[in-house]
Amino acid sequence: MNKFEKLQRLLTELKEEKAVKIVEGNKDKKALERLGIKNIITLQGKPVQDKIKELKHKAIILTDYDRKGRELEKRLKEALISQGIIPNLEYKKELKKLTGITQIEELFQKYEKMKEEAQRC
Repeated sequence: MNKFEKLQRLLTELKEEKAVKIVEGNKDKKALERLGIKNIITLQGKPVQDKIKELKHKAIILTDYDRKGRELEKRLKEALISQGIIPNLEYKKELKKLTGITQIEELFQKYEKMKEEAQRC
C-alpha cells in the first residue's frame, strides 16, 4: 500500500470517527470539512477549558505541528485528561508521517497533490 492509499484509509477512519476533532482555527476546520470530516471544533474564540466542557468521552487533537501547536496540544491533553476525556493523538502523528504537513490547513491541498501524483502512476 502506497502513502496515498494509507492517507485515504486514515481519512476514511477519521470521517467515521465519532469523537470530536479539535483544531486551532477556521482554516484548519475548513480543510478537514473539504475532506468530508465532520464534528470539528476550533480553539478560536474561547479558552481551552470552555471548549472542553462541550466534549463527551473522547477527542481527537489535530493542532498544528509548530511550537504553538505543540504547546496547545500539551495543554489540551492535560485539560482533557483532568476532565476524564481520552485524548487521541494517533491521527495527528499519522497525518504528519504520511504527508509531511506543518499545519492542518495544508491537508486538503496536500491530499489533492498526492491524489494527482497517484493517478499519474
